[in-house]
Amino acid sequence: MDSPRLQNETMKKAGKVIHGNCKSSSYETATNMSKNKCKETGFEPEFNRVDQLWDSTIYDPAECDRYLFSIRRAFDCEGKYKMTRVDIKSKLLKEALDDVMGGIKGVGLSEENPAIDPNVLFLYLEDLRMFLNRLESTMDTGNEATRTETKNGDKIKHVKVLLNYLDEDYAEIKQTLYPMLLRCPPLITFDLLWTLYKPDTIACTTTYGTLNEPRAF
Repeated sequence: MDSPRLQNETMKKAGKVIHGNCKSSSYETATNMSKNKCKETGFEPEFNRVDQLWDSTIYDPAECDRYLFSIRRAFDCEGKYKMTRVDIKSKLLKEALDDVMGGIKGVGLSEENPAIDPNVLFLYLEDLRMFLNRLESTMDTGNEATRTETKNGDKIKHVKVLLNYLDEDYAEIKQTLYPMLLRCPPLITFDLLWTLYKPDTIACTTTYGTLNEPRAF
C-alpha cells in the first residue's frame, strides 16, 4: 500500500494548484498569489491549505515550507476524513505560541515544526489577541527600529495571519458561542463544551446519581 503523500488541494475542473488566502475563505490559483516574502524570515505572509491523501503521486512537501503555517487535512486509505492539523513553519510564530500556551501537554512546541489541533489554537484565540496587543505596545515607531523591534515587527505580522485564520474558520462557532457565554447565567451546549476547557484544566462537577459527591475530571 502506498505511503501517505502530502498533496495540494486542486481544482477539479481547472486542475490548478490552489491555496487558502489568509484574507478570505476563497481560494486563488498559485499564479495569482502574492510572492512578496518577508525579508527577515523568508516566509510569504500567508498560510496554505493542503490535503494529506493516500496516493502514489509524488509531491515535494518542501513546497509548503515558504508559508508561515499549513492547514493540513488528513484522510485515510479509503478517502475518509480523519483530522485537521496546523503545521507551524515560522519560528517566530512558534515562539509566540510558546509564550502564550506555555508547556501544555499534548502540544509539541519543542518540535521543529509542531502539528497542532486547530481546536486547541482556538482555545487560545483571545490570549493570542492580548499577546499581540502587548507586543504592538512595545514598538517604537518614532525612531529607527532596533534589531529586537524588527524581529517583533515580523512576529506581529505572523501572529496576525494566524488570528485571521482562526477568526475566519471559527466564525460560526464564535457567533453561536459568545452570545451564550454573555447570558446570565451563562449557557453552553454539549457540542461546544470543549470550548470552555484549555488543556490541563481540571473540571469539578456533579454527575448523575452522585449529586452530593462532586468529581474532578
